[in-house]
Amino acid sequence: MSSKGAAYELGVTPGALKQLVEAKLLAPIRSRRARYEVSLFAEGDIRSLQTACDSAVSYRWFQSMTDLPEIAVEQLVALDHLEDRLDPAVEILKGGKLLTAKSAHPFLTRFDRVPHRLGAEGWSRLRDAFLGVGGREKPWGPVLGAWLDGSLPGGPINVGLGGEPTLAIYTAVARTIIMGGPSSAPWFGFESNQYKGSARNWLSPGETASYLNCSAVEISYLLEKGHLLPIPEERTRYRRREVEEFSEAWMNTREAAARLGVMPRHLWRHLEAYDLKSSLGRGFHKRDELERIVEKEVRARRVQSYAPLNHSRRRQPSIR
Repeated sequence: MSSKGAAYELGVTPGALKQLVEAKLLAPIRSRRARYEVSLFAEGDIRSLQTACDSAVSYRWFQSMTDLPEIAVEQLVALDHLEDRLDPAVEILKGGKLLTAKSAHPFLTRFDRVPHRLGAEGWSRLRDAFLGVGGREKPWGPVLGAWLDGSLPGGPINVGLGGEPTLAIYTAVARTIIMGGPSSAPWFGFESNQYKGSARNWLSPGETASYLNCSAVEISYLLEKGHLLPIPEERTRYRRREVEEFSEAWMNTREAAARLGVMPRHLWRHLEAYDLKSSLGRGFHKRDELERIVEKEVRARRVQSYAPLNHSRRRQPSIR
């Protein structure tokens, strides 16, 4: 089978086959001609690769179908809701890390059955809910696992537009049993040791911004001031442990706003009565200082929400 024909059968470019040959994962049969060399491959080898490809899906494709970040997929694997597939040849052909098809397809079937609603009040996108989680891992795996086993209160809905998948959960559920800092004890938490030794020791810029609940502009500010440093040999990656330590020490006002249920630009109306002393700028404050204030405000709001109605404001029955 020619390289062009083999590439067509596998749904890849001839360049991908060249990568396999260079990595010594595929042995070609070479036939030399007058002016050029033609690479031929054994049909049995190509059929074996086809079978291997059919039994796996790439992380990238799975993420495109679910709108889940890579960290969410890694947590689902760590909690045995999905299964990694280790096959260097298929990784080259599919462009990255793999899941077994037998674990991914049932998940996607369940995902497709999530009720779709637009303009649903009282619901928060899962990504927005995790803005209220700081100083620790976003618990993607535990929350999605609770949905799979039926223990997530209210379950998720899909609020995506135009067929795009976007999971949302009850806002009240997010604030009461998911949000919180490193010292909180939410129902759904994920510890780094649950990765079972498979955790990456680095985070991308986007993952770093998500972990710190900030924007790319604020990441640039931290870099400029020397509060955050990229890995020297990998300028677009950050050491995971350094990001974790920074988040344990500093809290962004976006996280505080999410936990109080207010817009970030309106947060200071609720915090102006407190004397915040330590700040790095760009919304970063000492976590232990801002955390105490946020927890106090959260408790006050809960007490207020549970308070009985003022009797003087109740409608009095008419006397005839």
